[in-house]
Amino acid sequence: MFVGERLSDEKFKEVADNNLKSALENSSFTLKERTKYFKKKLKKEYFFELTIEMIIIVFFIIYGFYHG
Repeated sequence: MFVGERLSDEKFKEVADNNLKSALENSSFTLKERTKYFKKKLKKEYFFELTIEMIIIVFFIIYGFYHG
């Protein structure tokens, strides 16, 4: 793909697929290793948010039982 070249939707999808295939084939990590890494990363990044959300949900459930 050339810089500034306009692509139709179909051509864009084809180029994007080729870029993804190329990136996967030339990577030093396997797909399984990358998946495992990103799952671990997301768990670390969103642990605090998930904890707060669970506390709020439990609070509203308990509040609903006492004032329902």
